[in-house]
Amino acid sequence: MPLFEANAHADRVWLLVKAIAESILPAAAAPIFGLKNEDPILGPYTSRAAAIGVFEPFVESLQHDGLLEFGIIFQRAGKTNEVFVRSAKYLQMWTTYPKLVRRLLESHGLPEVPNLQFIDNYPRVSETISLEDGRAGWPIVYEELQRAFASLPRAPDLDIFGA
Repeated sequence: MPLFEANAHADRVWLLVKAIAESILPAAAAPIFGLKNEDPILGPYTSRAAAIGVFEPFVESLQHDGLLEFGIIFQRAGKTNEVFVRSAKYLQMWTTYPKLVRRLLESHGLPEVPNLQFIDNYPRVSETISLEDGRAGWPIVYEELQRAFASLPRAPDLDIFGA
């Protein structure tokens, strides 16, 4: 299964994630989120729109907080289509539609670059976004997303999966 990795400016990460998810995922998908160096939490399979929409209130933190990771996935019958944003804020995409992903990345000004280096190949420090009162922002996003995942409508059956 082809894997793509892409560096994008942090302010454009959400735009790219949404465009890719809307293009490569079927009618159903599951949101994923987590913290740097921890196993991510897989949300329930729901509609693709709900899986994307659950992240909308947290876009600023998800794009900029160095501890948060997130994505959207559809996996069935040994095939995976997924877009995932690592804590270093680059995208990883596993897909059964490589030509489509290449076109999407190019349309967003991200041409293919052989041997592209990623920031997590080097020592780095990750920081969270601080709230106005000085508290770390990631715990609030983490707790709110866990609550939001619990309230997502479940995909009623495999018919909506479109696969």
